Amino acid sequence: MQEVFQPTHQEDQFILYLAIVLAIVGGIGLVLSLRKKATGEAHTRNMLVAMLLFFLTTISAGTALFSWLSMRKTGPVTITADAIETPYGKVNFKNIRNAEIITDSPVRLIPTSNGRGTVKLLLIEEDSGKAHVMSEENYDIQRIFGALREAMKG
Repeated sequence: MQEVFQPTHQEDQFILYLAIVLAIVGGIGLVLSLRKKATGEAHTRNMLVAMLLFFLTTISAGTALFSWLSMRKTGPVTITADAIETPYGKVNFKNIRNAEIITDSPVRLIPTSNGRGTVKLLLIEEDSGKAHVMSEENYDIQRIFGALREAMKG
């Protein structure tokens, strides 16, 4: 028995593509604004626009890079008859101390009741203290937890 759970990358992919488009558009706009010949106040305005386009290009390129790295780091979760393999490594069922779904919410100065900002996490703790943490933003953690429970019983 082997069950593989692929990560969901819809948000990361959307941000990646949007950032790439913005970086390209910003870079083209930057080159065009720097090639424009002007004097006096028009030159100052062109340099200000070029500076803003440079910042847009730099921030967009950085966002694209880190979105791509995030997508690359988030790999499949595989449950076999005697172990689970996550992007953090492989652990045998006999070495699992605890597995639970926890809710992580940021500490706020003013409490809110709408639940925004809370994320559910699947936490698998090994006997050695190593933790495998997977977010509901990247995985279907309810299905993974159910499959893990069934595999550990059988």
